[in-house]
Amino acid sequence: MTSIRWLFFLLTLALGAAPVRAGPYPPGSRIGLTPPSGMVTSKSFFGYEDPEHNAAIILVALPVQAYSALDKSITATALKRRGMTFETREAVPLSTGRAFLVIGRQEIDKMKVRKWVLVAS
Repeated sequence: MTSIRWLFFLLTLALGAAPVRAGPYPPGSRIGLTPPSGMVTSKSFFGYEDPEHNAAIILVALPVQAYSALDKSITATALKRRGMTFETREAVPLSTGRAFLVIGRQEIDKMKVRKWVLVAS
């Protein structure tokens, strides 16, 4: 691959009163995960980044009601309207509840980006 830059965009919903106990927490975040090798806690957003490889994992906590709405609204057609090329969507079994993973590509400011969006209840 020539000058394609990778960006992993992981959107995680933590629902309920208690935070998900998945791993390290970025400062100020109530959700966390064990980041892949080479990633460090970001100083500019909730999540992790690997500046050398132009990769990021962004964590976002939303209210309980958001999962159902996102499950219905994150479709190939909706992503296309936002300029994203849909590749796949699949259910992800989690011990904490339902989840789905959407993978696609997008060009942002002449930079090719691969996005992975994980939505978990």
